[in-house]
Amino acid sequence: MFKFDVGAASTQNAIISKVPARGGTALEIGIGISSILENLQQFTCTGVDISQKTIETTEHLFKTHQLQGTFIQADATSLPFADNSFDVIVTSHVFEHIEDDEKAFREVARVLKPDGTFIMLVPGSLDGTAPQEEWEKCGHYRNYNKAEVLRLQKASSDTLLLQSIEYKHKVHNLLWNKGKHIIRFLNYPIKKWLLRDNKDVESRKIYQRLFLPALSLGLDCLDKLTHHKESYLLGTKFNVLAVFKKIVTDSKPKDI
Repeated sequence: MFKFDVGAASTQNAIISKVPARGGTALEIGIGISSILENLQQFTCTGVDISQKTIETTEHLFKTHQLQGTFIQADATSLPFADNSFDVIVTSHVFEHIEDDEKAFREVARVLKPDGTFIMLVPGSLDGTAPQEEWEKCGHYRNYNKAEVLRLQKASSDTLLLQSIEYKHKVHNLLWNKGKHIIRFLNYPIKKWLLRDNKDVESRKIYQRLFLPALSLGLDCLDKLTHHKESYLLGTKFNVLAVFKKIVTDSKPKDI
């Protein structure tokens, strides 16, 4: 049911909006529990994850829903693909879990085709660090800011050049992280006493088909008012959405 969370839906929407319209080959690094490839079916899709259990679960879901995709257990720092294999590479909330993120970034640069696009969404903070409690709870080695993103660009010897950067989901984090608890609270008497079906709100068709799209659209529109500035919103953190292009000439880095 994670895919029906408003935050997860908005994360996917943000990434998909940056994917070039053309088809080709697409790789997702870290398919997790809600693969972006479900919405990139115009591409020949490949997904990797470090967890074999996650691979098997995603394979089952794709088969059940008649979606195409090849899934391989692999480490992001050692991708089992030839150079210049993919037109588009996407990843969401993965790089903060990788100790040597520069090595993983160089692997992206290696397997991405010339003029290919790499889209990365990661948790952000103004200082680019993660507190100890975040490491203990989530396994985050770091958060990201613009300086951290440019550090990765430098690690690729400027082969992957930053094209755009946005500081997403401030409004989502401020409103939805609290609002979802209210919605789940309101669903409790429905599942326990009215319908007695014991369904979570994310399982309900009316939520999936009506409320989820409306909530995601509304929050995404509000988000556009704040996502250009590297700052907190009323103390609320952001996610960093960075788009890179693979350059094989002597082009100079673009000033973002």
